[in-house]
Amino acid sequence: MRGEEEREMALKAAKTEKVASPMKAQEQSGARDVARVFSLMSQGYGLREGFSVGAGLLPDGYYRVFIRDLTCQTCIGIHDYERDVPQRLVINLWLLARDARDDFGDTQDDVVCYEGIKESFLRHIASKAHWSLVEGLANQLLDLVMADERVFCATLSLEKPDIFDDCGSVGIELSRRR
Repeated sequence: MRGEEEREMALKAAKTEKVASPMKAQEQSGARDVARVFSLMSQGYGLREGFSVGAGLLPDGYYRVFIRDLTCQTCIGIHDYERDVPQRLVINLWLLARDARDDFGDTQDDVVCYEGIKESFLRHIASKAHWSLVEGLANQLLDLVMADERVFCATLSLEKPDIFDDCGSVGIELSRRR
C-alpha cells in the first residue's frame, strides 16, 4: 500500500515539477524505495530482520534471495589446532536483487539462483586446504555474490559453531551494496 502511495506522489510531482516523463517519476519513486531500505538498515534493521514480504518492506522491483544455515566442513582459523582438523562452518546469506521486468520467467537464468550460489560457495570453500580468517573467506564469498549485476545488496554471515564450548556460535557478518 505504501509503495502505491509513494508512486502516486511521484506521478503528481512529475506533473507539478515538469519531470521529463511518468517513467522518470517511477524511477524516482524506486529510488525512494531503495533509500527507505537503507534508512531502515541504518536504524539497525538488517536484510534478515526487516525485509520480509509480509512486512511490505521490499522496494518495488526487488526480490529477496536467502540461504539459511548452509553447513560444510573446512579447516579454518589462525591457531595451530585449527590447521589440520576440519570444523563445521555455517553460512547465511540474504540479498536483494533487482528485476527490471514485470514478471519472472520460468528458468534459472531469469533469476538470481540460490542453488547456483550455494554450489559456488561450496566449490570455493573446497578450493583451499586451509583458510586463515573467516573475514577473508566471507569477503571472497561476497565477491561471488556481487559478481551478478542484478544483486543490489547482500549480507553474509559465517559462523564457527563448535570452536568454543561455552558459546553457541561465533562468527562475523559482512554487508555490501552497489
